[in-house]
Amino acid sequence: MAMRDERRIRRAVEAGRFYDGDPLRLRREMMETERTVRQQGGMSDSIPRAVIVPHAGYCFSLATAMTAILLAAARQYRRVLLLAPGHYIGFSGLAVSRCEGLATPFGVLETDPAGAERLAAVPGCAFREDVMAREHAVEVELPLLHYAWGDITVLPVVCGALQPAMLPPLAQALTAEWQDDTLVVVSSDFTHYGRSFGYVPFDRDVPEQLRRLDDRAARRIAGRDRAGFAALLAETGATICGAMPILLLLTMLDLVDPERKRTGTITSTANSGEITGNWQHCVGYTAIAFA
Repeated sequence: MAMRDERRIRRAVEAGRFYDGDPLRLRREMMETERTVRQQGGMSDSIPRAVIVPHAGYCFSLATAMTAILLAAARQYRRVLLLAPGHYIGFSGLAVSRCEGLATPFGVLETDPAGAERLAAVPGCAFREDVMAREHAVEVELPLLHYAWGDITVLPVVCGALQPAMLPPLAQALTAEWQDDTLVVVSSDFTHYGRSFGYVPFDRDVPEQLRRLDDRAARRIAGRDRAGFAALLAETGATICGAMPILLLLTMLDLVDPERKRTGTITSTANSGEITGNWQHCVGYTAIAFA
């Protein structure tokens, strides 16, 4: 009789929706996407220490995400510190989980319970299984990480609302988890446009205006202009769902690299409207790598 796995495993609740739940078809899709990305060229020789990648359905965002992940995969990282926004449950601060494994169609990725315990001891961070169980911004990254590195350890963190004063101490706690063998992955889509998102700042030349808006945001992020990015969000109301984890990453970079030697590179951009043809309901995707 096969032994049951009694560990606490987070189920792959979005398999079959955001990405193919069949491991053979999913691996084939990823291999084909990797081949296309590499054939397009422009791959940097610099290996990132942190990346920002989208978390939409793979048909929309996999190629964009892979441009940054493939750069990082040139190094055999042991662990990923995954920072994602919360979409379903409103809360303040950071959420971590006691789960011991994260299911993907390729198997189960190990988590870092000790790291989660350390973070949960920090004011503003707590164990929230309800937050982690549903969050697709965490889950969509997992098969890609599993594909790129195999059995890599993942420490997932979900970001709720963060007041500016919360950024430095929380960034300090996260930076303590950012060892040389750890890659930071921030999960974020860019501007969500349309009435269903409550964001229609313009109704003419939508594709071009969206491109300009996301480019402005991406350039400030890649340039590590944290104040400028925050000001852009306030000015435009840009619906970048991962704004909080992005601000956390920029704060972390200021802590580990005050001389600003690490730079960001925009590796790819896309928009769901390019695939669906529907520019009245669309989402932008951008990948950025910090080497």
